[in-house]
Amino acid sequence: MPRRWSLITVWALCALLFILRTTQTAKHALTWDVFGYYLYLPATFIHDDPALKDRAWLDEVMLKYDPSTTLYQLVEGPDGSRVIKYSSGMAVAYAPWFFIAHVIAEQLGYPADGFSMPYQVLVTYGTLLHVLLGLFILRKVLLHFFDDLVRRSWL
Repeated sequence: MPRRWSLITVWALCALLFILRTTQTAKHALTWDVFGYYLYLPATFIHDDPALKDRAWLDEVMLKYDPSTTLYQLVEGPDGSRVIKYSSGMAVAYAPWFFIAHVIAEQLGYPADGFSMPYQVLVTYGTLLHVLLGLFILRKVLLHFFDDLVRRSWL
């Protein structure tokens, strides 16, 4: 049982995160900086506009979902296109949840626009799943070097 204390702690923290997240609305999951990281996905795979040249769909997203007060996530390119100033790495991490949400959004009665509730919920809980998996792997690695109950023998 002593080797299980860290695992129990991690699961308890994840349960707490899950409870806290479900008590809040998922409406604001894709806002502010996350909006900038996530924007690659709907721009590329839904609107076929990775350069963000078509301002109409992005203006509609801003009006409908209010992801931020300004589009500070973008900078003007020399050719008139807009460039996302965030790297695309987080978009890669969000991609599996984005694609699952894209498949089920219309079946659940939501628009398949990249920002409706299925996208927000799946990206939120998918990210929590990534964190949980990372903590589990970190625990496995650390148990190769340390006992679950590390004692203060160095003091």
